[in-house]
Amino acid sequence: MFVDRYATSGVVPPEPERAREEATYRRPFGSVPDEPARGLDLQGGSLDGIAQRIEHIASFAEALYLTPIVRAPSNHKYDASDLDEVDEHFGGERGFAALMAACAGRGISVFLDAVLNHVGSGHPWVRDPARAEHLRGTPWRGYEHLRELALDEPAVREALCGDEGFVARWIRRGVSGLRLDCANDLGTDFCAEVRGAVARAGGHGGAIGEVMGWPGAFMSALDGVMSYWPRSAWLAALADEDHVPASVRALDRLATSAPPLALQRSWTVLSCHDTPRLSDQVGHDERQARLLLGLQFAYPGTPLLYYGEEIGLRGGPDPGCRGAMSWDPSAWDQTRLTWVRRLVAARRALPALRTGRYTPLDVPPPFVAFARETDRPEETLVCVANLGPRARTANLLLPLEGYFDALPLEDLLAEEPTARRVAVQAGAVRLELGPYELRWLRGRDQDPSGYRHWKPSRGA
Repeated sequence: MFVDRYATSGVVPPEPERAREEATYRRPFGSVPDEPARGLDLQGGSLDGIAQRIEHIASFAEALYLTPIVRAPSNHKYDASDLDEVDEHFGGERGFAALMAACAGRGISVFLDAVLNHVGSGHPWVRDPARAEHLRGTPWRGYEHLRELALDEPAVREALCGDEGFVARWIRRGVSGLRLDCANDLGTDFCAEVRGAVARAGGHGGAIGEVMGWPGAFMSALDGVMSYWPRSAWLAALADEDHVPASVRALDRLATSAPPLALQRSWTVLSCHDTPRLSDQVGHDERQARLLLGLQFAYPGTPLLYYGEEIGLRGGPDPGCRGAMSWDPSAWDQTRLTWVRRLVAARRALPALRTGRYTPLDVPPPFVAFARETDRPEETLVCVANLGPRARTANLLLPLEGYFDALPLEDLLAEEPTARRVAVQAGAVRLELGPYELRWLRGRDQDPSGYRHWKPSRGA
């Protein structure tokens, strides 16, 4: 979540003394973000405000990822002035302690955003000429106030990844892991070094790297990636039916080539503070939004749910995607909320969605289909979706253990799973799906007569 825009604690902290120097200013919580975005408008969201909303968070999440909380002049904190101090804008050390206690009480892991590729112009390494070797000679991506770090310098690596460095200090403060901003700027060697530092310090959540593109070698260098690859493939397929086969190949390639454990631990992204919100990406077509959420929860990985997507919050590119969370239930999209709760409950209940193997399934476009298999056929789940704007029928072959002729299949996403029951016919199933419809099918080996499709193993 974007900390400044999630929730206030009800107490407005005094304006910090540095406000005039940094040119920040306060806006009421829920205000329309300033445009063009300069990152200087603060709306009062805080860490203790998040702590006060922990029951809502716990109903969806096992882990919480926060954008940077370190001292910085902006509302986003990607321009660090200090890598250790919790910014007073967000409640300082007291707010951090309150949030960590609330998360610990609900068994929620906390991941912090670690910006290790650059610092802001107020950072001591920028202001101290004696530390010039800590910096590269170029600003990050042309932003003059962001200076790239010289990660090839031993002193910099020690300050960040040493046994007493930045990584170790934050892990020892109780966070489970780190999300590495722009991991592609860090490179695989340095990412592996960060991963090792997290592990040595006891961070069971690991190091997850943001990769806006093919994750490739980063899957091996890190514990996982914040993966935009599925999002790119699904959106391309929704935008143009002719792109569906290419999107399917892209999804199959990732799921079958990545290290399985790293794939499971990778965060699958549909939206975040750097992208338009889900509703805006699909032209406010709720059918498409629910379809993408269903694919996100079925595809291998850990679904990352950006705050507000569970209630249908809207917002275009920055700053629109960084609008404040609504805490007025009458303004929530209850259909979206019910759908997300159903997906979350299924993920918590079904082992296949968490650890199941990925099996590509052949199906004509604009359908997309795959299975998540375990060693128990009763746990296998088949995901099939129609990415087109009209109803289609497809014959889906099921090369899955235990999917024999006449086996009933139930749709777990239906309000009544038996309402859309179909049966396997000699290793295949014929399905008709409406526009942008998604189904999660699972075999149900129960018959009133007592007959069972899945027999116990018989020896010779």
